[in-house]
Amino acid sequence: NVQANVERVKGIISNDVENAALTCLKLSKHLLSLKAEYMSYDILHNNAPSMQPMKTNVRNVIITILHMFYDEFKKKNIIIKVEEWRKASLIDYNTFLMATYYIIENALKYCMDNSCIDVKFVVEKKDLRISFKMMSLFIEHEDEKHLFEEGYSGHFAIKNNLNGHGIGMCNAYKLIELNDGTLTVEAGEIDSYKGDTPYAKNIFCITLPFV
Repeated sequence: NVQANVERVKGIISNDVENAALTCLKLSKHLLSLKAEYMSYDILHNNAPSMQPMKTNVRNVIITILHMFYDEFKKKNIIIKVEEWRKASLIDYNTFLMATYYIIENALKYCMDNSCIDVKFVVEKKDLRISFKMMSLFIEHEDEKHLFEEGYSGHFAIKNNLNGHGIGMCNAYKLIELNDGTLTVEAGEIDSYKGDTPYAKNIFCITLPFV
């Protein structure tokens, strides 16, 4: 019966609290992934629901997504440093949340093991610049031009069997645009190798109006 199942689950959780917590994070990430896919399709391809801009600290949104990927970053020994930021930006929470999900998912996939991701916030004139600096797969010049196009995967992503359907970063780009912002990449030069795979210090930047 239901009560017996509840007691059984309580026993499992109490005997392995850490694993239970990680399982909850994985479940939350899976549900968020489904939400991102379905809502992105509706927003970008169907009659999009009206945007609901509200003043939000974007750092809190980024931290929320990073928590979802905690276990996977830990397994790759990737340290994430998020600069303090206490000011609000005018964004539509759901679309910005989904865009951030895609960006961090992409970072996890392509970052070098035992490296670091630095997230910083800088106000430039009337814009907020959010930068994600990481040691990730080297981006060739030709790839840089097409990185946010639907269905596109870079040369080294394909070579290392890390390419997906080429949808995530395209969706992130469009979702940031809906918030009157831009998503760009500053591709670095080759910095190191893992086997014959080159890595570079790449920076992905979200720029939003700062109000």
